[in-house]
Amino acid sequence: MESYEMQYVFRDINGKKLDLEWTNDINYPFLSPFEVLITKGRPIGKIAYLILEYEEKQYAFGTIVHSVGDRFIFFSGLTDPRIYDTISKKKGELSHITLEANKDKFHIKFKDTKTKAPIFQTDEIEKDYYYWFSLALQHPTVLLPLKHLKFNFDFPKGDGKRRLNELGISRKGIINKILTLPENRLYDDEFIDFDFYITRQDIDDKNTKLIPPTTMPPRTELARLYNVSLLDTGFKFGINISRMRPRKALEKDLVRIYHHEYVKDYLKKIGK
Repeated sequence: MESYEMQYVFRDINGKKLDLEWTNDINYPFLSPFEVLITKGRPIGKIAYLILEYEEKQYAFGTIVHSVGDRFIFFSGLTDPRIYDTISKKKGELSHITLEANKDKFHIKFKDTKTKAPIFQTDEIEKDYYYWFSLALQHPTVLLPLKHLKFNFDFPKGDGKRRLNELGISRKGIINKILTLPENRLYDDEFIDFDFYITRQDIDDKNTKLIPPTTMPPRTELARLYNVSLLDTGFKFGINISRMRPRKALEKDLVRIYHHEYVKDYLKKIGK
C-alpha cells in the first residue's frame, strides 16, 4: 500500500483562511463522496459543497455529487444521522439520497442495510424541471460545523498514481455554495425547510419563487432560492430555503425527509 495526504482549505470572500478545526473523518459529508475512489478505485464526478451560514457560524449542510452513470447523490451534514422519512414512514441513520439518471426516481440509503426504503418518484413540473425532495431541520445546530479537510488514505501499489490523479481532478473542480436563511434569522417557533429541484433551465438566485412558480405553502414565512450549478453536467439545482412554522410539526424529530403536497396540488392544477 502507498500512503498519501491531501488538504482542502476553506477561505472567506477575501481569500483569507477561515479559523476552523481539521477533520479526516471519512463520514464527514465533504469527505464521504471520496470513499468509493479511496476504497474501490472508482472515479467520481463534479462536487458541490453546500455551506450554511447562520449567526456568523458556518455549517456543513451537505454535498451534491455527480456520480458515474449520470446520477446525483446528496450526502447530508447531520450531527445525528437518525432521520424520519415521512414518505416511506421509516426511521434510520441516513447514508445518502440518490437521484437516478433519468431523474424520475430517487432512493434513500440508510446506513443499516436492513432498513430498506422503496424507490420514490420525483415530480416533473415541466420538461427537464423536477422536484426532488424536501429536508426539514429543527435548527442549524443539528448540522456539523464546517471544518478544513485532510485526505489521509492508502492506495494499492500500482494504482496509487491513478487514484491520486482522479482525486486531484475532483478536488480541483469543487464548488463551494454559501446558503443563508431568509433574513438570517429563525424564531423559536420556526423550523427550516429545504426544497431540492433539478433543472436544465436558468435559475434566478434573487427570485424568491421557483421557476416556473409554484404556490407557496401557507405556513411559509419567507423563502430564498439558490442556484447550484455543477459544471459540465448540464443540470442546475434550485434549493429553496424557507422559514416555516410551527416547529412542533416536526414533533421530536430533529430532521425529516418528505415531499410537499403543494407541489402535487400544483401539478394537478396544470393537468399533470
